[in-house]
Amino acid sequence: MRAPREPARAGSPPSGKPWVSPPTSVATGRRPSRSCPERALELARGPEAAKLTGNEADELRIVTAGARADLGQLEQALTVLSTPQPDPTRTGTIAARLFYAYADTLLALDRGDEALQWFLHAAAADIEGATDAEDRVSELG
Repeated sequence: MRAPREPARAGSPPSGKPWVSPPTSVATGRRPSRSCPERALELARGPEAAKLTGNEADELRIVTAGARADLGQLEQALTVLSTPQPDPTRTGTIAARLFYAYADTLLALDRGDEALQWFLHAAAADIEGATDAEDRVSELG
């Protein structure tokens, strides 16, 4: 799956403020790798993640779905992104990234017609040019 132009990381959402602080390992004194999908899923189940709302909760959904996709769990990734169902009338970078991730997951599941519709929503929402949704629409359309 392709990623939007702004990569999502388990510990650092694009907003610049971390939604969770990965714990330091007692044994090594170092933080775990932020690229580990299992670690991202663990953080997503944590108490700090449960308190998130709005854009921060959407960023977490994107990261969690990406971790599921990295593990080959595309149906679970789609469930994460569609609970609650994305509102295609939203605009802004976070909405565009959420719609893009949703479309990309649909495409990975061979649901091209639905993916195209969500890439169109992502392009419409992306008023700051954070994704290449317009390019994806051109490729699929």
